[in-house]
Amino acid sequence: MARVRETAAQKEARVIEAAARVFRRLGFARTSMEAIASEAGMSRPALYLVFPGKDEIFAATVEHLGQALLEELRDGAAGLSSPGERLAAICRRWVVEGFERAAEHPEQRDLTDPGREPVKQVYLRLESLVEGEIAALGTSRPSAAAVARMLVASMRGLKDAAGSVEEARALIDLQIALVLAGLRAEQGQRDEKAAAEALGTPPPPRA
Repeated sequence: MARVRETAAQKEARVIEAAARVFRRLGFARTSMEAIASEAGMSRPALYLVFPGKDEIFAATVEHLGQALLEELRDGAAGLSSPGERLAAICRRWVVEGFERAAEHPEQRDLTDPGREPVKQVYLRLESLVEGEIAALGTSRPSAAAVARMLVASMRGLKDAAGSVEEARALIDLQIALVLAGLRAEQGQRDEKAAAEALGTPPPPRA
């Protein structure tokens, strides 16, 4: 039986899946084109016909993994009724699964390092997803973009600070509770001000 020839897209997918396994085991610096080729079941020359170098493979791998995770986050939160619930579900899953992956593969830190441009782009897309849920809560000051940026930055720190998956979950739940409480307080102040302006009276003083 004649072997079915792979398309270019199929070869790229095979390399990316193999590279993800190697980068998780070895990290970026210790990963070689030889190791990726071996994992993908092809020769080095064949690998260079698919990608010109390790940097390009890394970028494609991070893009693939990041896009898959963001879609899972979006789909997992879609069935929840309120923006607050969706925000909590998105942030909790990002932090907890990130902690679990890091514990299983300590060398995979390169795949989550925002100092690397491909990873930074994934974090920016996460910020956009988080921003959408915060905007749905009705915040205007601080802006939804500013709150999302702060929250995503804190999520990166929580994964490093937590000593266990339970602590990671507890920390992100606390962070979300604080953010939501702050946004509710800000909304309450706006409502009080609007009511006072409608009645032509000054708003009540703050303690």
